[in-house]
Amino acid sequence: MASRAPYLVFAGALGLLAGACGGEPITKQFQEPIRAQGADFVEGALPGSRPLTGAEQGSGVLPTPPYVIEVNVSTPSIVVGSAALQIPGSTTTDASAVAFRFADIGSGYWVRPVTTLAASGGFSFNIDANISSEAPVGVHTLLFAAVAPDGRSGTQKDIVLCLEPPIPDKLSDVDPTIPGNACDPKREPPAVVVSLAWDAAVDLDLKVVTPTGKLVDPKHPNTADPVDGKVDLDQPGIGILDRDSNGDCRIDDKNRENLVFETAPPPGRYAIYADLYEACGKGSVRFDVSVVAGVPGAEAGTFKQVTTFQQSGVLNAAQADGGSKLGLFVTELVVQ
Repeated sequence: MASRAPYLVFAGALGLLAGACGGEPITKQFQEPIRAQGADFVEGALPGSRPLTGAEQGSGVLPTPPYVIEVNVSTPSIVVGSAALQIPGSTTTDASAVAFRFADIGSGYWVRPVTTLAASGGFSFNIDANISSEAPVGVHTLLFAAVAPDGRSGTQKDIVLCLEPPIPDKLSDVDPTIPGNACDPKREPPAVVVSLAWDAAVDLDLKVVTPTGKLVDPKHPNTADPVDGKVDLDQPGIGILDRDSNGDCRIDDKNRENLVFETAPPPGRYAIYADLYEACGKGSVRFDVSVVAGVPGAEAGTFKQVTTFQQSGVLNAAQADGGSKLGLFVTELVVQ
């Protein structure tokens, strides 16, 4: 059986284009960790007083109106850069709007009007938000404040969210709603993840050639070599590709494919490629290949993920090959 923490070496990486576009952002709200549709952005601290502690609530201390009565989030964890996060809730009847922001990240807050009467006896709201792909992963507190027509705000309400990385940080047998390693260091991450991400609505494929010569791609989504015509995905060291993002130009807005080794891959050389299957009407695409390893944390019984390789590059539409080629060679991963 392969060891849990493989020794990774990279060889032969191409000198690909790296860097980011210069210039200042047009408006600050586009840089915020949380963004909301149909809401106005205001720089600065959230209005109102701090949320009540559990002890204060237990002793019967009441919030100062106007305040948020309830907030409902379907999951305590959300992957940064993922689809919209629905946040329904209600305020007291003396409020005309709800304001919200993260307590520890971001430069301001969003304000959205409340709408109709709610079953709780107050006014209801429904926030359509999304979490920026640049938001720092980990545990963060989301604060809410009710706002009266004259601008007054009372006691804030808080909920705790786990912002998870787009690269898997927990094993497949863990409930998807349970926070992963980014929020719980005791949660064991996969041994190795090879990840390809890109910035345009194209069909880009991660391809890996294993030490045995097997090609792994969306049509052959695992590293297992058949034995007597059968593939055992439960054997140690098997890597499994999680998706065919934007396959055949069916755009899923994920723009990422991950080859996940939950336990250490077998020793040998793994050639990594980025292949533009179809440009889907786009002129070019910028991509990023990274390799992330799960290693022991500083304290006993904890783990962390570290990026051991990262390289960016650009492919243009003329390089689309319909899967007939391996694509652009990025690097060779040597597992020892």
